[in-house]
Amino acid sequence: MRHLASLQLAQLAATPANPPSGHHSLFMGSDGKLHQLTSAGTDTVISGGGGGGSTTLKAVKAADEDIASTTLVNVAGMGIPVTPGLYRLEGVVKLGNKGHSSLALNGPAASLFAMLNTAAATAGSFAGFTYDTTQALNYGDAATLGSSADSALQTVVSGALNVTAPGTVNLQASFNPKIFDNSGVLTPYTWTWSGGLETGTVFHSGTDSLRLTPETTSPTWLYPYQLAVIAGQSYTFSVWMHSAAGFAGTGIAIAWRDVNDSVIGTEVTSISSIAANTWTQRTITQTAPSGAAGAVVRIGYNGGTAATNYLHIDDVLFTANSAALTVRAGSFLALTPL
Repeated sequence: MRHLASLQLAQLAATPANPPSGHHSLFMGSDGKLHQLTSAGTDTVISGGGGGGSTTLKAVKAADEDIASTTLVNVAGMGIPVTPGLYRLEGVVKLGNKGHSSLALNGPAASLFAMLNTAAATAGSFAGFTYDTTQALNYGDAATLGSSADSALQTVVSGALNVTAPGTVNLQASFNPKIFDNSGVLTPYTWTWSGGLETGTVFHSGTDSLRLTPETTSPTWLYPYQLAVIAGQSYTFSVWMHSAAGFAGTGIAIAWRDVNDSVIGTEVTSISSIAANTWTQRTITQTAPSGAAGAVVRIGYNGGTAATNYLHIDDVLFTANSAALTVRAGSFLALTPL
C-alpha cells in the first residue's frame, strides 16, 4: 500500500464550478483556507488556515438566476443547513438591473435575526433601497431586508442569528413590476396636487377613487413625487379618468429626472379630449433615458374649468415592463458559529 505524504492544492482566485450530483469538491480558496463545495453550490470552510477557528458555512451563487415570482421565493444555491446555536451572518447580494426587488431571510421558526450592519458596497447605487432596521426580526416569518429599484446593486449584510431549531437559512427574493398603484404599492410616495382632493364615490374598480376639484382659471394636476426608475428600463404609466362634464385637455404626463432632480429631455404627454361621465384610460409606455433616476408623473386638466367638473382618478399604475430581476453569480451568505 502506498501512502500519500502530502497533498498540494493551488490557491484559486474564484470558487470553481459545482461538482456533479452526489459529489463534493475540495479546493483552496482565495482566503487561504480549505473549502468543501457541494453539487448544490454550498461552500463550507473546513479549515481556519494558519489560525484555526470555527467552521464557517457558506453558500455561493454559482450562476445568475432570474426571479419572476411576485412573492418571496428561495434563491437557488443560497441555503445553509443549520443546527441550534448562535451564528455570525455575513453576506453580499448582487442584483441585476431588470426590475424592482425585495430580499428576505427565511429559516427555522422562532429563530431571531438581529441586523448589526448594512452598507452599500457600490457607491452611488443605493437610491430607493431601504432596510428594515428592527433589531430582533423573526426571520422564520420572512422578515424583509429591503427593496430596490437600482441597477448593478451590491448589498453587504451582516448580523447575528440565534437558531432555535434545526433547519435551513435561505436567502429569498421577489420581483414586483408595480412601482406604484393607488393602493400604495412600494410606498411611501407623497401625493401633491392643485385644486382640491378627496375620496370620490364614482369609481372604476373597488369602492372609491380620488376626486380632484379643478382650478377654474389654471391647470389642475395631481402627482406622486417622485418614483425611482432605472435608466434604460421600459415603463408603462396608466390611469383611468372620469370627468363630470368632459374636458378638451385631460390626460397624463411623465418628466424624467436625474439624481440631482434636474429634468432630462422633454416631458412625455398623453393629453386629449375626454367625454362627460365616461371612464377613459390614458397610457404612456416609455424607456427611461440615460441618466434617469426618477420619474415625476402628472394626472389632470391642462386648463381651467368649472369647479363642479370633478375629475375622478382610479387604477393608477406605474409598472416596470420586465419579466424578472436577476440575482447575480458571486452573491453569498456565510454563517460562523459563535
